[in-house]
Amino acid sequence: MGHDTQSSVSQFETYAGCSYKHFLTYRLGVKERGEYVIRMPDIGILFHRCLELYMKKCFMRQIDIHEVSVSLRNQLIEESIQEALDIDHLTIFTSSHRNRYLIVKLTRILKRAIWGIEEQLKRSKFKPKEAEYSFNGREYPLDSLTLKVSDQHKAYLSGVVDRVDEYETEDALYFSIVDYKSGSKDLDYNLVKEGIQLQLIIYMNVIEEIKAHKVKKKVIPCGMYYYKIQDPMLNISDIDTKDIEKERLKSLNCEVYFSMMSKFFVTLMKPWSNLH
Repeated sequence: MGHDTQSSVSQFETYAGCSYKHFLTYRLGVKERGEYVIRMPDIGILFHRCLELYMKKCFMRQIDIHEVSVSLRNQLIEESIQEALDIDHLTIFTSSHRNRYLIVKLTRILKRAIWGIEEQLKRSKFKPKEAEYSFNGREYPLDSLTLKVSDQHKAYLSGVVDRVDEYETEDALYFSIVDYKSGSKDLDYNLVKEGIQLQLIIYMNVIEEIKAHKVKKKVIPCGMYYYKIQDPMLNISDIDTKDIEKERLKSLNCEVYFSMMSKFFVTLMKPWSNLH
């Protein structure tokens, strides 16, 4: 007897990489024994939650992210960090003086990363529309979210997109997606071919279908990006003092993996192309 299941893109990627690992992880629920130490995934969870809370605070207060002041930005970031620690029960970050100092360091990194996001958006007509946007194939009867496994069995796709930016005209809705990364991960096209790195591409297709389902105008995907959360170090001996901020912004550029490089799109999405 067949039955419907719900799966994430990560599950498909895991299966493509190693079916045995998929079986152990998602069928048997085998997990590595936990240790009371801060790992990169913990930092990644904190970063993602803070960015989500920050964006949603801007949405709720109707703050134009193109015009937010430095003092207000810093205030919202510090509020978001404290809320994130409570929401995700990340008590380990306050368990010692060393870990409390790490929060200070991570706060600095977040402030720099969000400054970079806002400076890039100032050079664009796009604005953030969704933060941590979740979708579920059971809610949307769309082809890209439903996989037929057998005559009696369907698999519904679910996932979360870190950020969706939009620009709307009378006859079209343009959008791009951004995935935040706290590590050094890049998109490897060979892994894409092997089905091991599909997340960004599938998310792009899913968001296009969902938007087309909701609006009565043409929906045009414009770009998909990785944004690395970091506080880059610069070698200022080779940089003119007046160009330090420009060089810092360059180092915070999104990694671009798809873009419609039409004249219209270049006009809209200038933040990364005009910094080189």
